[in-house]
Amino acid sequence: QLGGDFREAGLLLRTTYLAAVQDMPRQLHADPAQLLERGEVLCTSDVSIVRGPLEAGAPFVRSPCVVAVFTVALQRHPRCDDQAQYARIGEKAEAAEAIDRVLACAAAQGVE
Repeated sequence: QLGGDFREAGLLLRTTYLAAVQDMPRQLHADPAQLLERGEVLCTSDVSIVRGPLEAGAPFVRSPCVVAVFTVALQRHPRCDDQAQYARIGEKAEAAEAIDRVLACAAAQGVE
């Protein structure tokens, strides 16, 4: 299941991503949460941004643009030092590896 922060709510409200999330188990033939726990990257292509910014009341846009959404699991609350940097090298390495997997997936999909 998706979490509940403001940016995520905006993604679901302003785009066609919610329909894709609801259809993911059927399309993937697997539980998306389990795939993310295993370190997989989920790519949802052809997501249309159909509404404007939430701050402006999320008006419908005349010319929706289409994007790809890449989802990966990251540690929710990594330990930080006094400079707001990763305090543990292992946690930083895990985040960097996850981002590398997303970038590799995007490159494989032809996303620039």
